[in-house]
Amino acid sequence: MRALFARPLAWRRRALATVMLGGALLPGACTRREATATWPSGPVRLVVPFGVGSSTDLAARLVAPHLSLRWKQPVVVDNRPGGDGMAGAQAFVTSRDPNALLFSPVGIVTTNPLLHTRMPFDPSTDLVPVAGVVTTSIGVAVPTRASVRTLAELFTLVRRRHAPLLWSATPGLPEVVARALIASATLDARYVAYAEPSSAVRDLGDGRLDMLVTALPSLAAARGAGRVQVIAVATAHRSQAAPDVPTLQEAGFPTLSVEGPQGLFGGRGLDSAQRRRIERDVAGVMAEPALATRLSQIGFTAAATTSEAFAAAIAVQRERVRAFLAMAGGVERLRR
Repeated sequence: MRALFARPLAWRRRALATVMLGGALLPGACTRREATATWPSGPVRLVVPFGVGSSTDLAARLVAPHLSLRWKQPVVVDNRPGGDGMAGAQAFVTSRDPNALLFSPVGIVTTNPLLHTRMPFDPSTDLVPVAGVVTTSIGVAVPTRASVRTLAELFTLVRRRHAPLLWSATPGLPEVVARALIASATLDARYVAYAEPSSAVRDLGDGRLDMLVTALPSLAAARGAGRVQVIAVATAHRSQAAPDVPTLQEAGFPTLSVEGPQGLFGGRGLDSAQRRRIERDVAGVMAEPALATRLSQIGFTAAATTSEAFAAAIAVQRERVRAFLAMAGGVERLRR
């Protein structure tokens, strides 16, 4: 201490300021590290912006128990359907719950902002990509009772009968893909709206619809029962869940391909260390063979990715959606 005060006054002030600043910063740094290490502080909510039985709900319910084991907390799936997924996303954004994550297809930030003139939140800042979890394919399905096995056969049948193609699709990306496909084939078609995808699948199986475009997991039960068949998928490569089904590119529509990642989003201001922690835990869970097999059985591919890779996949899909909308005749035809 005597040596300290033997120095010039300016030097002493700088030294004391350094000590005081260090004392102020160290506890804060420890708090952030402790917060990340102890997260979650209670039960975790996986907010799914779609109803029970939707493809996203199926994935979330399979993944949740495995995350629960890693986080040593209950992980609850919280379904918030409505508004093409925006009601659930808005509920997540406004809750500011530190123990909540949004589990959603990336269409929530790629397709919805293009289709809706007004958004109740800012998808570019209010939703932070945390980790990719799974991918799935969009399938083009027809009734098994129909005498068609390919897209070419379906479209030929529609033209010969001189009646419009009766079709439906899950709102969002599947509908955009379907409209681009119909426009490319120059078909006379009539859209049939449904409040729930399950009703559309049921009507497809009963033959009241000619074509349904939706995620493969939504068709799993009806396919297993032999009521519907998938005749094409919209991904660039054949799906692991349906390796015998050709892609739209193979079926003669070379520009119609899009990947379907789904994953976890955090809220605005999510701490980077916490994001990395979740990212690592998701990677560990998705590497479990039993989980990957179960997901594959219903149409998903386990695909854990970093937040950067997840964000890059979002950017790629956004550009594909823009291209599909142009093919379909412009966004004005689909806007809500």
